Parts: sequence; C-alpha cells; structure tokens
Amino acid sequence: MYKIFRDIEVAGVAGATPEEIETVAELMEKADDKVRFVLKRVSALAGLSRRHMCPDDIYASDLAAATGRELLKRLDWRPDSVDSLYVATLSPDFLSPTTANLVADALGLSSRCLNTDVNDGCPGIIHSALLACGLIDENQPRSLVLGGTVLTKEGWKWGDGNYGNRILSGDGFAGFALEYKRGAPPISFYTYTAPDTELALFHDGTGTRYLKTEGRAYSMKGDKVTEFCNAHVAESARIHLEKAGLEIDDIDVFYFHQANKMIVSRLIKDLGITAEKAPMILKDYANCHGASVVMTACVNPTEKKRVRAMFSAFGTGLAVMSMIAEVDTSRIFPIIDVAEPCVVINA
Repeated sequence: MYKIFRDIEVAGVAGATPEEIETVAELMEKADDKVRFVLKRVSALAGLSRRHMCPDDIYASDLAAATGRELLKRLDWRPDSVDSLYVATLSPDFLSPTTANLVADALGLSSRCLNTDVNDGCPGIIHSALLACGLIDENQPRSLVLGGTVLTKEGWKWGDGNYGNRILSGDGFAGFALEYKRGAPPISFYTYTAPDTELALFHDGTGTRYLKTEGRAYSMKGDKVTEFCNAHVAESARIHLEKAGLEIDDIDVFYFHQANKMIVSRLIKDLGITAEKAPMILKDYANCHGASVVMTACVNPTEKKRVRAMFSAFGTGLAVMSMIAEVDTSRIFPIIDVAEPCVVINA
C-alpha cells in the first residue's frame, strides 16, 4: 500500500535507552570456550559490542514515557495539546491497561487524547506513524508516536543457552512528534506484508496461544527472516521511491532498522548507496527492534539543516514499512539514558 499525506510535519525525533549496559567483552570473560566462540562469531557478523538492558524496575512504559517527555520538553508542547498517542511494542507492561494509557497518565495528557497500543515489533513505529497521520488535521493537530521493546525481560537474558540470540537484542524506545502544518512537504508511506505463522514472539500473560519453545519465551527462524529481508526490503524501497516520484539520489539519508550488520550492509549494496547515507548503530545499541530505525537518526547528526530521509523498518509480520519525510535536523534530539522508573503503578 502507498499513501501520501500533506500538511503534516515531523516536529521532533527522540529516543531513550536504559542506563544499564552489558558488553560482549564482559560476557566472554565468564563464558567457556564453546560459548565464547559463539559470542565472538555473532558479535562480528552482527556488528555489535554492547547493548542496553532494563533493570528489574524499568519497563516499556518507562522508556516510552521518557521519550514522550523529552519530546514535550524539547518542543515546548503542553501535555494537553497532544491529540493522539500511539505506542508500538511487543513487550507491553500488561495485557490491560494498554501501555499507551500508562504513558498518557505519566505525561499528563488530557482525557480527550486518543491513546492506542499497536501490537507490532520492528515495523511498529512506522506502522503507528501511518495511523497517526490518518487522524491529524487542523482540528487534531498533534500526535506522539512511540515505539520500542524491552525484550531482554522476556527470554532474551543471559543464562539459558542460545547465547548468540541473547546478545543481538537491546532495550530502547524512540518516537516522532507529528504536527499539522499547512504547506509542509508531503510525508509518504509504503507497506509490504507477507503474513507468516512460523515466527512467533510471546510471553506469559499477553496471549492465550502457547508454543513449545524449550522454555524460552520466543521462537524465531533467523535464516527465514534474513531471506525475507534480502528479497523484499530493497525492492520495497525502490517501489516507494517510484511511487513518490523520487530517485535514490533524492534521499539524503536512509535510516534502516538495525537488524544486524549483514542485512544492513546487503541493503546498502543492493540500493547502490554509500555507507555514509545508511548509518548503523549496532555496535553500541544492538538490535532495539521497533525503536532502532528512529534511534539511528538520533545517534547520527548531520551538518545539513534539513534532510529528506527514508525510515525503513522490517521484520515481524513479516512486513516492510517505510516512511519518506523531510526533517529539520535541529529537531532530531540525542538519545537520553533512563536510570529511574517514569511510570507510577497504583495496584
């Protein structure tokens, strides 16, 4: 599906990660020879050296609220001026209430604000931005779109084998502030989906269907995901550009989902672009799933005052979702560290 929106701008971009860090070097020190070999191989292929992990008292809602709070502060938006809030995550705090409701309460958003969870992973933040743009107009001009996961809490920790997959994932949230602005350059989206039932992520309390995963909270066929990405992500980018009337050279920067170094490097080659036009953050943040496509923008400042960017997210679904937008780079804010909970639970 291709969709274009006018009179909407990306007013701000921000991200948040937990302060706690786990390094591959630290893990290798306590590993035996067999595990050390796996860690060394995976870290080299994926291009990572460390990841951010939530401590026991920080959850998805805390990172989402920290991101939203940073956007409100930086943009000088009053909480009651936000008309809609979208939170895309595969690791919600609860089955109910929604994580969006927890975040709205923490941010002090008004009771008229639409608060919505989007049950999606890596493409979730682009998915949510598409939904948000469908509601934004001069009467409901402002939206916060937040996305990310804290999968290290659910079976992605160190200690039960499968060490290679453990170090691939980091915790983080990121988001867009979207605002109605007459005359703003168009924002366009392209989505490609190939529904698949062989890949599943789940954790106790959020669903009724359980899988046999040898005690782990997830089941993933990495080879199949890689095959899907290699076959469809670059092609989807080309289709999006064609439908938007643009060429590869019209895009100043490509912010790809940071799945792993091999996949992103393959995309750079397939599209014929330079590595400088497609920055990576895997080394310091690992794969932060739904947050990574936006976090990549936050970590890589540019000298240009304004860029036309393609944000391309892909994975769970299986799906590819991309967004092309012009962004004022002074409104792309650095990632903040979160050391304390932001959400108060009265239970």
